[in-house]
Amino acid sequence: MIKFPLPRITALLLAAASAAPAQAVPDAMAIFCAQLDRTIEAVELGDTTALERSRARPPDFGFRYGCNAQGGGWFCHQSLAPPGLSLGGLAAGVRHCRPDFAQIAPALPDHVLFTGRNVRIRIMESGAPRAHVGRIVTFMLEPRASGQARERPR
Repeated sequence: MIKFPLPRITALLLAAASAAPAQAVPDAMAIFCAQLDRTIEAVELGDTTALERSRARPPDFGFRYGCNAQGGGWFCHQSLAPPGLSLGGLAAGVRHCRPDFAQIAPALPDHVLFTGRNVRIRIMESGAPRAHVGRIVTFMLEPRASGQARERPR
């Protein structure tokens, strides 16, 4: 067995690690945008249950227990929401990823509504960190007009 001094081994390991090709790691916003685009497409096609059945992980938008298909849309809900999961953060993500969606002035406080050509996005937050269920955050994507699924654009 050949013995190298520890600094030499460390130098060799560092050199080998730096020579390896860097893996591109998508940032959190890129992941959010990809999930949002995938979910919007499923809502437009009227088949959100396919998101639940797909091999790829269903979009969860950072909700601890994930999301699920409901009434032709996609529903995410969490009580005891961590600080990083909020109405403001989700709304900022939608604005960044989908500048084509219009933000509508909500009739209710702690409620944000975005509308696209075929999809409506509702974000709600209630409660408080010290409440018995903490902050409650809800994120819903739904068809703009009930029962009207759109065909995939060609």
